[in-house]
Amino acid sequence: VSLSTMFRILGVSWGCVFLFLLAVSLSTASNSTCELPTIDFEEGMKRHYVVGVLAIRGPEAAFNEWNKTFNAYLTQTAGKRFTERISFSMVALNFITLFTSVETKEVDFIFVNPSAYSCMESQYGANSLASLRNIRRVGSNEYTTTEFGGVVFTRKDRKDLNKLSDLKDRSFAAASISGLGSGQAQFRLL
Repeated sequence: VSLSTMFRILGVSWGCVFLFLLAVSLSTASNSTCELPTIDFEEGMKRHYVVGVLAIRGPEAAFNEWNKTFNAYLTQTAGKRFTERISFSMVALNFITLFTSVETKEVDFIFVNPSAYSCMESQYGANSLASLRNIRRVGSNEYTTTEFGGVVFTRKDRKDLNKLSDLKDRSFAAASISGLGSGQAQFRLL
């Protein structure tokens, strides 16, 4: 699926994509004395864009972690680069509202984990514009996560299920097919 197809599905213009990429590049050029050009506001271009953030740890945590980036920062940096100022806001989504918000075009961009993105790519033809390195702090140490997984468990009374091969030709449940650790990783192994 081409980028143009994804933009048509999401109702996003190439100008908006350029705007997003410009905002990302501004974060690395913020100390630069180079003056960036103003971008002409395109006919039919929206004045406000909504970034949907997958709120795995809840809406409040997502808002606290990402609102400054997707609301204040994008509006203050990229938004003022247009001849007619544009703005951004963030909305916290869960796995259910993520799909409905994309389908109903309530969001213009999505910021999601790889498993949710794979579902958006498969179902709606989404394409990735940027990727994020995940760094975790434990005490004074920082770790870049390179692996992710999930758990398969059984009831205590199921003595016949001890390894993954014991699940062959059996029915079992997962929390979500759109969650990497709650379905996708397990289904891939099986």
